[in-house]
Amino acid sequence: MYQIQRTLERLLDLSSAHITATSAVVFVGSIVALWVVCNGWGK
Repeated sequence: MYQIQRTLERLLDLSSAHITATSAVVFVGSIVALWVVCNGWGK
């Protein structure tokens, strides 16, 4: 039983790290897109 609990905790750690990485990528991507729109293609 203990082993199952440890495995679930490890999976939760991995998924939360994955979610954090994904949101960081989305955040940076949107900042880059805004910068490009403001500074580049419109002119």
